[in-house]
Amino acid sequence: MSILKLENLEFYAYHGCREHENTNGNTFLVSVALSFDSSKAELTDNLECTIDCQQIYDIIKTQMNKPSKLIENLARRILDAIKANFSEITQLTVSVSKLNPPLGGKAEKTTFELSDGNM
Repeated sequence: MSILKLENLEFYAYHGCREHENTNGNTFLVSVALSFDSSKAELTDNLECTIDCQQIYDIIKTQMNKPSKLIENLARRILDAIKANFSEITQLTVSVSKLNPPLGGKAEKTTFELSDGNM
């Protein structure tokens, strides 16, 4: 089994519970790690025999463009959308980070990670 990772994909989006988060937006990082059998791609060097990173990115971008109050909800939507499009994935982890969260003090980010290995 192999693991493919897309790490720290950066998006400017409008997720949050507070009005200023929905109006002003914020920067988010999304990472995914997915397990699948890559043996055919390893032997053929053919993009059609593997999971196309561009397709994963496009799925994430689509979900990032739909506002959520909670990054937990956003992570679930991303996970479910990827699962729905790639039946060959056996395990998937999605991580969503909000940079400079409005906590009333200096904070680099808040991160929520969601995994599904029962696919």
